[in-house]
Amino acid sequence: MRGLLKQSKVKTSSADTALSWTLLWWAARNGDEGVVWTLLERNGINSKRVDKRIREPLWWVTGNGHVDIVGPVQI
Repeated sequence: MRGLLKQSKVKTSSADTALSWTLLWWAARNGDEGVVWTLLERNGINSKRVDKRIREPLWWVTGNGHVDIVGPVQI
């Protein structure tokens, strides 16, 4: 998957019609650290794009307990 994402022909901004989720959304929700970081390293990835429920993709990272993707939270 990471190899495919590194190809410039992959349309990472495409979203599904049900929730408006992009590849970044799905990777964040499922806790796929490698795909999340591969996508974030690409130019043109909008990590602030909200879905139909007004949530950003990285909300799912913490919301589903995948905090290892973003590192330790400092308060």
